[in-house]
Amino acid sequence: GGLNSAAAAAASKKAKFDSAALCTITNKEPRGVLREVQKLFSDYKVLLRSASPTSLKGEKNRVRFEINVTPIAQVGKTDVKEDLYLVHSNRLAGDVVAFRDVCRRLLIKL
Repeated sequence: GGLNSAAAAAASKKAKFDSAALCTITNKEPRGVLREVQKLFSDYKVLLRSASPTSLKGEKNRVRFEINVTPIAQVGKTDVKEDLYLVHSNRLAGDVVAFRDVCRRLLIKL
């Protein structure tokens, strides 16, 4: 009944939270960020491939993830002297802890 579906919904919500994406903000242009990601990940022996002009897909130790660089819309942009971008990592498959470990190492160096 209702209790089981509520418990299932809560478990599903917790699972989504546990696999939450990691992100950071940068003022570097997207191509430069992706080049930097490629270099950092090659140092960690992460397999990478281009998924689009603004994203990469990676895999290490059976953890698959995607890195996206997205412009951040800014209200009242006339006062802003530089563009800002969100660098967002999202786990596609694999262990949550391993995903967070790999992506945190990257994001703190950007």
